[in-house]
Amino acid sequence: MRAAELGVKVFAGTDAGSMVSHGQIASQIQLMIEAGFDPGVSLAAASWNARAWLGLPNIEEGAPADLVAFRNDPRADPATLAQPALVLLDGRRVRG
Repeated sequence: MRAAELGVKVFAGTDAGSMVSHGQIASQIQLMIEAGFDPGVSLAAASWNARAWLGLPNIEEGAPADLVAFRNDPRADPATLAQPALVLLDGRRVRG
């Protein structure tokens, strides 16, 4: 939290490769919230803000059709992140 207060861009995720297991983003978002980050800011740090920082498109015409959807608002209940209702990768449904 202190880093963000000092103006450091904070994102969720890891590039640790085989050092940690993948699929931990929901717990990372939860840790950010527990550290004092707003839930919306925490979600953005794991999604659209991270994509923008990497120079990747977000939801816009011509962008890759990758999408995760939830039945409930994860800003109100971050535990929702562990149970996506729909996952599209490259425009194909892979879950839900």
